[in-house]
Amino acid sequence: RPSFMSTFANPTSPLYTNNPNYTNDEAESLPLKYTPLQSIAPLIEEAHQTYSSHITHPYQFRMDQLRGIEKLIQENCDELTAAIGKDLGQGPMYCEAFELAQVRNQVE
Repeated sequence: RPSFMSTFANPTSPLYTNNPNYTNDEAESLPLKYTPLQSIAPLIEEAHQTYSSHITHPYQFRMDQLRGIEKLIQENCDELTAAIGKDLGQGPMYCEAFELAQVRNQVE
């Protein structure tokens, strides 16, 4: 059974032969480019390290985002309570105590 990549790279595969817009000349003129497998792991590790370093956004940006969430809840409490109540079939007290208050606590 051929692998996906061998099927994809094979110009005689149905992927190409069943496509009326494809010509064999295209396959010969466009070399298959790929990332060597051994270079993928270091790229992933670098991405994990960058993410873990928390340098993707400045501290102040993140704090502003959290304050924005808090403000959104305060300004739209009634609408959020109605929407949550409709989705979950719960009353306003449940929405406030178990949904909105939880978000507020996490933001603080």
